[in-house]
Amino acid sequence: MELPEATIESYKRRLNFERINLEFIIRFLKIFSKKYPQKKIIIRPHPAERINIWENICKDLKNVECIFDHIPTNSWMKASELSINSNCTTFFEAYMMNVNALNLFPAQGFEDLEFPILNEIADKVTNIDQLLRIIDNPQDHNFYKKNPNLKKYMSNFEIGKCSVDAILTEI
Repeated sequence: MELPEATIESYKRRLNFERINLEFIIRFLKIFSKKYPQKKIIIRPHPAERINIWENICKDLKNVECIFDHIPTNSWMKASELSINSNCTTFFEAYMMNVNALNLFPAQGFEDLEFPILNEIADKVTNIDQLLRIIDNPQDHNFYKKNPNLKKYMSNFEIGKCSVDAILTEI
């Protein structure tokens, strides 16, 4: 069975988006490792990613460590000074726990692949200079927007609404 051309193009576009993000992160990690030898970054790959790719990226960076364990991500975020995410729901988790976090989105022209709720919470970081400025002066950065409108994404994001009731209504 052959895939429709539109599906193939969609996959190619998604792969290009991920390639741009990965190249950005690799550039950032190399700069970070040299510029901030006293700081440490923990790379916590997504469970669907191949760990050996990240281990290979990190192997020559003394203050960058790749950890792939079964500890929930929120434990790692709570223990961090800053959580750096790339268009991932872990950014939303960090927001909910009031952990300083950044949402990286260097792939310009791929805005249709963004999770809209993340833009509701905070402005995205799109380049390395911006990222380094925030790392240098986190006290000068407003990590989250004031009063984001999350109700349009989660109907039970208010007191008195219960997701169980909504599910039972649908069933």
